[in-house]
Amino acid sequence: MTTWLVLALLFVKHFLADFCWQTDRMLRDKGHFWRIGGLQHAGLHGALTYVILMHFLNLQACIILAVFDAVVHYFIDWAHRRITVRMTPDSNEFWMWIGIDQFIHAIVYLGIGFTVAFLLIEYI
Repeated sequence: MTTWLVLALLFVKHFLADFCWQTDRMLRDKGHFWRIGGLQHAGLHGALTYVILMHFLNLQACIILAVFDAVVHYFIDWAHRRITVRMTPDSNEFWMWIGIDQFIHAIVYLGIGFTVAFLLIEYI
């Protein structure tokens, strides 16, 4: 049951960080390597993942998984922005890449969820 709760919280976290709390600067900077907005956005994801996992795992595991989430999120978003830089929302290709981006994030959260299950010796 814990794994399902962690997954649900990670998906809520993703919605909040990607759609509610993402600033214009974060959105603008994600396609440029090492710009502060993209780093802040990835850091927000990592920090929120840490807050979720601290209720279930030890400190070391929380830090490792939170840093993993932040780094992977940064590169997914960076690649997405580089691929779609010349696309507009009236293009089907633009929306296909939005879907691919969100799907990859979901796969990462499933990986984190399975890692939590393994660390807690919980069978799904």
